[in-house]
Amino acid sequence: MNTDSVYNPMYNAIMAVADMTNFKVDTKITADKSKDAFAKPVYATLADGAIISDPLAIMRHMVGSGGLLGANPMEEARITQWISWCQEKWESSSAKTLASLYAGNADAQ
Repeated sequence: MNTDSVYNPMYNAIMAVADMTNFKVDTKITADKSKDAFAKPVYATLADGAIISDPLAIMRHMVGSGGLLGANPMEEARITQWISWCQEKWESSSAKTLASLYAGNADAQ
């Protein structure tokens, strides 16, 4: 995971999803956005070198990698709804709490 700051609310929402899905994330703090076609402050570089730069897409990748996207379209829609809620609501309402949890983890790396 590449981010401009461990205090970025979207980084922290992604890290919360990573924790809930047991998805291992290595964090790199960088201002370099040249690898990201959309120049977003948070993007993921996958093991094969592929870049995912949309926070919702990153969270869906984490959930899908754990086999947690559902067994049918309705289950997948409900899970996507939950991920979207996480992205939208947590960004403002729990930014400070998430930052205190995940910023410390990244600082230790």
